[in-house]
Amino acid sequence: MLRIMRQGSRWITAIAIVFVGGVFVFAMAGTPSNSISPGAVLEVDGEAFGQRELGRVMTQLEDFYSGVYGDDFDAKEALLQESAIAQLIRQSVLASEARRLGLRVSDEEMKKLVRQIAPDRETFRNFVTSEYGTEKFFRRAVELDLLARKMQRLLSTSAFVSDAEVRDALRAKREEVKLAYVALDPTSLAESVDPGALELEQYAIDHAEQVAKIYDERTDRYHEPEQVRARHVLLRVAADAEPEEEALVEARAQAALERIRGGEDFAAVAKEVSDDPGSKDRGGDLGLFPRGRMTQAFEDAAFSLADGEVSELIRTEFGYHIIRVEEHRAEKTRTLEEVETEIAREIMLEESGSARVDELVLTLGNAIREGTSLEDAARAEAVNIERTDGVRRRRDGFIPGLGASRDVLTTAFALEPGASSDEVFDVASKKVFIQVTDRTEPELEALEAELDAERERLLNTKREQLQTEWVQLRRRELEDAGKIVYDLSRL
Repeated sequence: MLRIMRQGSRWITAIAIVFVGGVFVFAMAGTPSNSISPGAVLEVDGEAFGQRELGRVMTQLEDFYSGVYGDDFDAKEALLQESAIAQLIRQSVLASEARRLGLRVSDEEMKKLVRQIAPDRETFRNFVTSEYGTEKFFRRAVELDLLARKMQRLLSTSAFVSDAEVRDALRAKREEVKLAYVALDPTSLAESVDPGALELEQYAIDHAEQVAKIYDERTDRYHEPEQVRARHVLLRVAADAEPEEEALVEARAQAALERIRGGEDFAAVAKEVSDDPGSKDRGGDLGLFPRGRMTQAFEDAAFSLADGEVSELIRTEFGYHIIRVEEHRAEKTRTLEEVETEIAREIMLEESGSARVDELVLTLGNAIREGTSLEDAARAEAVNIERTDGVRRRRDGFIPGLGASRDVLTTAFALEPGASSDEVFDVASKKVFIQVTDRTEPELEALEAELDAERERLLNTKREQLQTEWVQLRRRELEDAGKIVYDLSRL
């Protein structure tokens, strides 16, 4: 019963829930103080809160978030203590202003709420004792919440959205632009660089410290696990084949094995009889492979054979295998001396690509500033031009084919069709220029059906912004006056 009532009383957390985006703004607000009331951990404009009250709000928040996120909710990472303090501060700030304006909670409002929580006096008393300790603390918590709600509603009355705002917002959501863009990638621009062996060796000597540092940072890359190079012949048969079919395929596999043991070339036999299309034409060659890539029975056999040794028939879920090991490589980590020219080549390519990117950024930027379109400037430099389909505004800034960049989208919707931006954007590891090739705006008639829903969305957003900004302002005033204090050492 108490659990049901706890769930039913989640309305008490409504203020924190509605403003979940702003909860952490207030976390740990105020000033540590020794002048806080005895037994309190937080005091807001004379309203003191102790451990029990803070713990109750934390439990309510945990119940709410667990209900919303289920198994994805992690109480340890949710900063519940900070969220609970933030909620209590917000409630108190709103309630304090409500009292100052003469707003009150009537006896009838309190009685109505009590009737909603419990069907009879005894059940109500048990609930209050379990959740709040005393009826006095229950009534205070309820009064705080109801007064805060009244103040919220009062603040919300000043929110207004015009018809023009609604239409502009809908138009912005439905508007599309098409882009031409150049994404300068240092890696691809360096592909034409091909230093010779002597040049690489000299570069490694001249940049020995840099090469060694990169080697130390990437040691795992140069670690090679134990590997085997093997060939196989596969005669396919399903794992659940009938006994007659199983016996027939096994006999064919045994015959192939006898031919190999009789001196025939393994690769020739594989090309003739193997059922593995991936390796048959290569004489059964599977190349080098580490542990964990093949099925267990195949792997166990391959890694137990010596170089040049041929296995017995090996049964796997694919059928019967005959395996010959060509080479067995032990686990090792390649030394700095073995890889220093590889590292030198990577550095040289990176430097060459970066230099070419810098050169193109300067050239393209200057051309656009002088009135040349990005498309024409890119063609003159033989740089690849990418294009998008219609792109809409998105909060995450994602552009199909390019990646996520809010700055790119913001600029794109500020440009006129045909216009290019001389600003260079960083998108992942690339330097990006854009040009708007087309813009499509929705017809107003097509938006009419969505006006009411959009108006309500904008109103709710404005109300939340108004309330949050007002609370932040009032909170700072109380902090400056020393009227928000806490002592978390009492927790």
